[in-house]
Formats: sequence, C-alpha cells, structure tokens
Amino acid sequence: MEKIDNIYRLLGSKKFALYLFIGLAVILIPKTLISQPDAYIDWFMHGVLGLLMVNLACCTIQRFKVLRKATLFIHIGTIITLTGGLVSAFGYVATVNIHEGSLTNTVFRWDREKDIDLGFGVRIKKIRRQFYPVPVQVGVLVQGEKAGLFTLKTGENFKWQDYTVHVDLLDPARETLNLGVTDKAGKLIGAYDTGGESSLPPGFPLEFKLVAYRDPVLRNVGAEIVLMDDQEVIVEGYTEVNDPFYWKGLKFHVTNIAVDRNGFPYVGLQIVRDPGVYFVYLGFLVICLGCLMHLHKNF
Repeated sequence: MEKIDNIYRLLGSKKFALYLFIGLAVILIPKTLISQPDAYIDWFMHGVLGLLMVNLACCTIQRFKVLRKATLFIHIGTIITLTGGLVSAFGYVATVNIHEGSLTNTVFRWDREKDIDLGFGVRIKKIRRQFYPVPVQVGVLVQGEKAGLFTLKTGENFKWQDYTVHVDLLDPARETLNLGVTDKAGKLIGAYDTGGESSLPPGFPLEFKLVAYRDPVLRNVGAEIVLMDDQEVIVEGYTEVNDPFYWKGLKFHVTNIAVDRNGFPYVGLQIVRDPGVYFVYLGFLVICLGCLMHLHKNF
C-alpha cells in the first residue's frame, strides 16, 4: 500500500509535471521541424498529454480541500480540455480532389499516409464561385437587331418597355451572364443565359448579349455536395470557405477550386473527424468561468 501511495503522490507532484513539460518540449521541437506528419511523434505527444491530465487530476484530488473554487474550476476545465485532446487523437484528416459531377468514395488519410474507403460516396453536384459586384455592359436585341445598351453592375436591374431585367451572375470562365426577366407585376417570366440557354417563353421578343465586363474579384467559393450510398442519396449539402458542411461528426471543408489541364473544374475537399472538439469547447468554458471567479474575488 505504501508503494502505491508513493506512486499516487508522485503522479500528483509538481516535479512530475515539470518533467512532463520538459518531455513535451523535447517532442515538439522535432515536430516543428518535420514538414510531414509523423504518427510516432504524434502518439508520444498524446501520451505525454495523457500523463499531464493524470498529473493534474491527481494534484486536484490531493489538494481538493485547500484549493480555492476558482482554481478548482480552472483545474477541472484544463482536465476536460486535455481529455478532448486525447479523444481527438482518434479522429483524422483526409483530403481528396473531385471533379464537378464526379463521385468518389476514396480519400487520402494523412495520419495513415494512404488511401482509405469512406464507406459512402461523395459527389460534387455543382461548383459555385461568388464575385463582388462587377460592372457589365448588356446589349438588348429585338428580332436580332441592336436596340439598346445598358451599363450597370451585377445585382442591379434595368427596365425595357414593360419588362424588368435583373442582372444576376457573371461566369468569367464561360464569359456568360445570367439574367432574369419579370413583367410589370414583378412576376418572373424566365431566365436567360447569354451563352444560349433560356427559359423565356417561345417567341419572346427580346434577346440579350454580354458586350463587355471588368475582371471580377472573387468573394467566395463553394460546392454543392451529395453523399451517396450506392446509387441512393443519403444527404445533400453546401460547403464553402470558412463554412463547412457537417454530417454525423464529419466536416467537409473546401480547400481549393481549380481547373485541370483539360479545362475541367474540380474541388479540393478536406474531410475532418474530430470527436474531442466539444470536450475542448467545454473545457475552455469551464476555464473561463474559473478565471472570472478569480477576477471577481480579487476585485
């Protein structure tokens, strides 16, 4: 019993904590110098963090009666945060490039450094680029003849006789402009794409042409994604930069949108599973509460 008690005292001692911090620093030095992730270094680091959690838990229990409430909250919050870090070790980060309209169920896991099967398919339904308002010139044609020219920005509209034409989206890759046409009552008649696509009624008297535009400035990029099981749709969602799509503990981030050498657009996706993130949030909340209690007592 005495030996067990000595081990218990050692685990909660300041000296043991100091050794652990030194060990953590020794591990983190090579980690910062290695460009590629190393699983062995990561597991050693998680092991040291686990021992730090045990050290702080033993320290808190041993000094429970003498600790101030504020300090106790800070200790508990730190233990919860360290627990979240350990639980996160069982998550992963995976990446994949998917062409628009394509489907894949294989991604590259960086911790294992190999391709894995997700267990479901990911399809990129549509890539969307959002630009800041762009100055454009729109020509109006009546029966194929030039009838008017309007200079305005995307998001604005102009009137022609009994119609209002809304200038919606510019696609600089295709050099086309999307327009919507409404009648006097504000009812949508149809849409028109200067690339040739139109949902306007047959025989509609007006046509439109993109005459000129300034180079647009990209505001945001995103993608409509579809998760599939065989040929059945599980769920559909939208992900963009700084606003990932969440599904069953997975986060789908857009990391890149580009065009391959053949001119086909594709999306770079990062898929993250982090089961410990909510422990970390809760731990930070408890630590902040302890800090506020400490400040309130001092003031």
